[in-house]
Amino acid sequence: MLSGLMGIYGRLIPAGIAALVTLGLAGVPATAGAATNADASAAVTIVTLGTLPGGTYSLANAINDHGVVAGTADTAGGAEHAVRWSASHAITDLGTLPGGTYSEALGINNAGYIVGDGDNAAGDTRALRWSPDGTVTDLGALPGHPNAYAVAINDAGVVTGYAPIRAKVFHAVRWSPDGTVTDLGTAPGWTTASSSGAAVNANGAIAGDSYAVGGPSQATKWSPAGVATGLTSPNGGSSDANGISNAGVIVGQYNVTASQAHAVRWAASGTPAELGTLPGGNYSSAQAINNAGVIVGASDTGAGSFYAVRWTAGGTIVKLGVPSVDTGSWAQAINDSGVIAGYVNPPSGTSIAALWT
Repeated sequence: MLSGLMGIYGRLIPAGIAALVTLGLAGVPATAGAATNADASAAVTIVTLGTLPGGTYSLANAINDHGVVAGTADTAGGAEHAVRWSASHAITDLGTLPGGTYSEALGINNAGYIVGDGDNAAGDTRALRWSPDGTVTDLGALPGHPNAYAVAINDAGVVTGYAPIRAKVFHAVRWSPDGTVTDLGTAPGWTTASSSGAAVNANGAIAGDSYAVGGPSQATKWSPAGVATGLTSPNGGSSDANGISNAGVIVGQYNVTASQAHAVRWAASGTPAELGTLPGGNYSSAQAINNAGVIVGASDTGAGSFYAVRWTAGGTIVKLGVPSVDTGSWAQAINDSGVIAGYVNPPSGTSIAALWT
């Protein structure tokens, strides 16, 4: 689907996986290029999307069915900005709110509307939506709280994310197309905990999780009416949801042990199925699913690096590989044409946005 990377890196994903999204500082050329991927078990092509002029890193977080990509990149001055790559891979800096210093883009729909967050002149983090012409709109927050984070948007304009309700406690929220923001609460049994929305499908169903700060979590589904249901993991332990298809199939990961996590898929009925890892791997995470049931994410191989992977609708895992100069990769989103967006990690440690086609 059209979900994007959650802006709270590492909160729900084990440290071994979260380490992959830590950005390095070394520079790379601000150009785009293509390389045939000889490392995968299926024939694909990797296209690196490059950076902003003078920038050092970029992340592709979401892709729509027209091939337009939303993500984040640093500027020549070191500021983090939301960016958009056109279907021809031209990059556009989407900028910030007036007086703001940073922004990030996490979700995109087929009309070209992009959502994410950024700070304002007062230093508050605001949920943002960029129109196709680049105009930025502050989506607002829950009453009495200045901060909010938008993560995903569907074609009807429904947005999900999360916002604080009190100190150190967040709730999943939904912004309706008319701008109304709704507190979605938590799954049953998590009434004093936090929650967050990660993805929204065409019907308005939302996937995310309910969690205790520094503690366990449970993948959660909210119906279009806002009713929350907790999803059971294969072993009954902690789990997190990252993506949802229009059919209501949800993907994410669950903790096999305290130091090991595996990707998981929940059927529309809520039944979980483990997706496993690459051979020798300890960690995997399913980040997104398209409407053909193809899932993408990342897995390690037990050797320390993570690689972008694709699971077929039948659950077979395929390593997508990286260009020869890179040491790892991560798949973050997939559109209904099967084009995958994410990033590769050169030896420098810096992440560069990429597509697998």
